[in-house]
Amino acid sequence: MPKQTTIAKAETALELLAQRMGLELVDVQLSGRTGEVFLSICIDKQGGLSLDDCEKFHKQALPLVEGVAYDYLECSSPGLDRLLKKQRDFQRFSGQPVQARLFAARDGKKEFTGVLTDVTAQGFSLSGPAGKDAFTYKECAQVRLYVDYDAELAKGESK
Repeated sequence: MPKQTTIAKAETALELLAQRMGLELVDVQLSGRTGEVFLSICIDKQGGLSLDDCEKFHKQALPLVEGVAYDYLECSSPGLDRLLKKQRDFQRFSGQPVQARLFAARDGKKEFTGVLTDVTAQGFSLSGPAGKDAFTYKECAQVRLYVDYDAELAKGESK
């Protein structure tokens, strides 16, 4: 059985497990690093994810991924600068600042940052100081929530 089919079946089962546990399955990836294969499962929860949530999900996920060839299983949160992959991600974070990286440069730029707006089945727009730019999902290599770490650090120092 091809790897992708096995991963797709595992992802379907993991999605159901996440729903039963009150979690969101954000992503499932199989990747090779340093000669070993990692099965990475990214989950999230409204209000934030705890280490206990990850541990419980990890234990219950083990039998669901038996058919996948991997060396290590890791379960984690998507982080503050989470990737937006599915249309539901784009809808959920509409109105938030995001950074889009394109496969091919547009007007000499490959990175655009702005507030996520106008989410449709085909794409989205970013509104920023320079105006509004529209993008299709296909032209984006990566879209993630934008976190201005310098501003966040400054907030922490002023407390």
